[in-house]
Amino acid sequence: MKVIFITAVQFNGTRQHENIASVRWVDCRNGVSKSAPRATMVKFIDDGNTLQVAGEQGPAIVQVVRPRVGEPYLRTHRDGNPSNDLLSLPTY
Repeated sequence: MKVIFITAVQFNGTRQHENIASVRWVDCRNGVSKSAPRATMVKFIDDGNTLQVAGEQGPAIVQVVRPRVGEPYLRTHRDGNPSNDLLSLPTY
């Protein structure tokens, strides 16, 4: 199992989880940093890997939401810590 951290997001439209088009990520084990489209990151999670957003009070796990209509998308659960929310990350 691999664990990587999202460091920035790119939106296709308004700043909502459903509109995250791609993410920039870093593998803390080796320092590799790349960007990938949402579909690639959904598959990464589906394959048993972990995607997180680092925060001042600890990381938040990124989950896949599968709506009845539309494509799967990425989301973090709000935990009162805005520093680890996907929607609070910088854009690129």
